[in-house]
Amino acid sequence: TRGANILVTAPVGFIFDADTALTSFPNPATARLQEPSVIRFRLSQLDYLAPNTYFFVSMRIRNPEATPVPNFWYFYLQSQYMEHIDLKKYFNGFAIAHKMYYCQVYPNALPWEFGASNDVSVLFVTQYPIFTKQAAYFNSLPGLGVQKAEWMMTLVAPSGFTFPTENKYTDRCSGFRRWGGKDSYEQLPELGIGSISCTVTTARSITIVLPTSLINETRYSFRINATTAARREDIALQEPWRLTVLESGQILHAGESLSPLL
Repeated sequence: TRGANILVTAPVGFIFDADTALTSFPNPATARLQEPSVIRFRLSQLDYLAPNTYFFVSMRIRNPEATPVPNFWYFYLQSQYMEHIDLKKYFNGFAIAHKMYYCQVYPNALPWEFGASNDVSVLFVTQYPIFTKQAAYFNSLPGLGVQKAEWMMTLVAPSGFTFPTENKYTDRCSGFRRWGGKDSYEQLPELGIGSISCTVTTARSITIVLPTSLINETRYSFRINATTAARREDIALQEPWRLTVLESGQILHAGESLSPLL
């Protein structure tokens, strides 16, 4: 591998920043752009790496506004004489997440005392319809046919807030409701008993698994029970609440809300 070349080709629309390039090798490597979405690393003649040994290259990259089609990455390892040593082609890329137009968390009972539980409503508006088969990530790619949609949401609260469970024998969320209480927002979809679930994954995060809906909608809400710390100094009010919509493990929409005032 002395003086070898590592070529990384991103989908069209990505832009590499060669000035931020780093590697795990002890000696500096040079990095140059061949195109905005193609970067070449040239390793030092002093560096040698035995076969089947882990190494990495890293750099900052600017993503496009929408998921590119096709969405494949290519990785090439070449000798200093441009002979192919190894390669990985047609490596599936990731979906480009869209920022939500609106996301707000607010308590349903005021004042919210320290150390007390309260029902909070989460209202959010996405840029594109969600929870439908047509909106699924893999169904937006050509040549794959219709795939089964797997929708999920995660909500992460700032430090000082926790999500209780229904009881100590279950991880089901306490106080979960499909509707947040505002008439202008849809309730989360449900096709039958057990088709939607809310579980506490960590003390500060929940996961909601949802069925596929037939309704093209971008405005949704739900309600969940949360508890605050007993002392104000233990609550990170400057941190946002983070809501993420995923499909087949791909982050499609992300939103942030300021913490409600206590």
